Amino acid sequence: MIKKPFLPLLAALIIFALTMGSAVFAQSINQGVSREDFINYLKETYYEVKKEGELSTTQSPVNYGWQRVVKDGFGNLNNEYPWTMKAYTNKDGREWLYVGTMNQNARATGGTAEVWRSQDGENFEFVRYLAGFTGVRGMTEHAGLLWLGTLKQTDNPDDGCQIWVTDGTRWKVASLPGFEVGAQSTRGIAKFQDELYTDAGQLVGEESAQIFKYEGTVLEGDLDSINPASWVSVTPPEWGPSHPINSVGEMIEFKGSLYAGTWSVSYWGGSTPANGCEVWRYTPSTSPAWVQVSESGFGRADNVSILSMSVFKEKLYAGTQRFTPGQLVARRGGELWRWDGESLGGDGKPAWERVIRWGDPEGEGLRRGNMYMWSMIEYDDQLLVGTHNMFNGGELWASYTGDTASFRQISEPGMRRDTHRVPVCVTTETSEKEKIYLSELYGVRSLAKFKNKLYVGMASWAYFVDGMVFSPYAVPVPGMEEGFNLGCPDEPPGPFGFYMHSPYVGCEIWRIEHLPETLPVDAFPVKAYPNPCYLGEQRGVVIDYLPQDARVFIYTISGELVRTLEPAQSLPDRVIWDGKNEKGELVARGIYIYIVTSPSLSVSGKIAIIK
Repeated sequence: MIKKPFLPLLAALIIFALTMGSAVFAQSINQGVSREDFINYLKETYYEVKKEGELSTTQSPVNYGWQRVVKDGFGNLNNEYPWTMKAYTNKDGREWLYVGTMNQNARATGGTAEVWRSQDGENFEFVRYLAGFTGVRGMTEHAGLLWLGTLKQTDNPDDGCQIWVTDGTRWKVASLPGFEVGAQSTRGIAKFQDELYTDAGQLVGEESAQIFKYEGTVLEGDLDSINPASWVSVTPPEWGPSHPINSVGEMIEFKGSLYAGTWSVSYWGGSTPANGCEVWRYTPSTSPAWVQVSESGFGRADNVSILSMSVFKEKLYAGTQRFTPGQLVARRGGELWRWDGESLGGDGKPAWERVIRWGDPEGEGLRRGNMYMWSMIEYDDQLLVGTHNMFNGGELWASYTGDTASFRQISEPGMRRDTHRVPVCVTTETSEKEKIYLSELYGVRSLAKFKNKLYVGMASWAYFVDGMVFSPYAVPVPGMEEGFNLGCPDEPPGPFGFYMHSPYVGCEIWRIEHLPETLPVDAFPVKAYPNPCYLGEQRGVVIDYLPQDARVFIYTISGELVRTLEPAQSLPDRVIWDGKNEKGELVARGIYIYIVTSPSLSVSGKIAIIK
């Protein structure tokens, strides 16, 4: 957001800047290209000044076959996630793609979870609100009906999550509130041996999650045959105070058994210990029916949750969320594990294999900051994994084999390169506020196949999150005496007293028929922001999306070297230029050029400094 107009002199200028049409030229800068040639090259391409004073190129987003079919949260910017998507065909043969949203602003404005659907995958119609529920968290088709699991609003203490069901025309509540055990969320819902199972999660509080099986009558496509009181607990007897399980992130059938991936993490200041996620196998014909088949956290307690599971080429894949207090600095990410359901290690335990360690500096080379393996699906004979990456934007990766080092990125971070960047401030070790920028489209939350196309649901920040996270005021949170606040003092609050970043996006849905094999090296362009930068009011310019082993050179428009920057080990894909030269002096206002060089890629761009 621009805080003041350009100075008249600057506003009157057509600004010279550099675009790199060829990586070869940027490399030649370091090999001694003449000053005259360098300056002439700066003048080859012009940029216009917007009325607000922002600089922009004429380049439009390049999406490599991806098509956006939903934007702006279906017209409601409080719709933060397309939380779940599912293709459903009713008994009359009508086929739809259903979408259930997450709407966290329910308490503040009366909004609530929404259900949308489309017959062609392009034009979506509103179906209904689910009053009293923050979101639709899971969907599956069973007995010719579509079953939906919900997350209750936290200010409804007498209620709980519920299962809803539809035949495409009518709707019915298919479970008692909270399954009569105070359950708050249903996320894992699956069909196994032609019967329906669901979890009853406890995201807040000390009670352990449960798993329920529907044992009532249900006739094909007949809502009236469903008895909401016919759910029976089949929970592993080990789950409880001595073995707490918060929730079941995913359930899936694999080689004749039902597998459940769990969460074990303390939410909102609770005292439940975070032992790490687990995988449990349910085989009704054996004794015991439930067996834990993975080590807690796959050997590390910070693998707190299993968020996605998929069966691919006769192996079961599980994607985790890793969370530690230092995560925002360390940029550590989720992991991807697999097992064939049979192999045992030398210790006699199931031999799970770690495929990907996203986010670790010692990981397998994929982009850091992928905190969740948030969604997973098999499509076009490939395994697809969607990530949560608040720094760079949610990413989609694909592999023909599922093996380590076989995954390739098939979407831009945040799905489009004009994604808005959200400024937030975090407290550093010196207790100073450090401004960082988050991607608005930060996660691939849901994946679905519909009429021979892949659909990708992208999560964004919402009004409610703006008010809670980006407020300039400390927001009370249980267990945090000083409250929670990532607001930046130098960013102007919006009309309601907090930063209104979400109006830029709302959740989105994208689709594609044939996955791209590879993306060109410029698919993930280096970005510099804020641009223009008002020195004295902003801490500096972030130069983001740097390739591995990059160095950044700042030049004046006349070709004089101003500063050389290298990323810190903890933040290897970005640098922050504080507007100073090598002597520590603030530079004059004007246009500056940055050159990024690395063994794999060299690019360049422009920065406008305003005082």
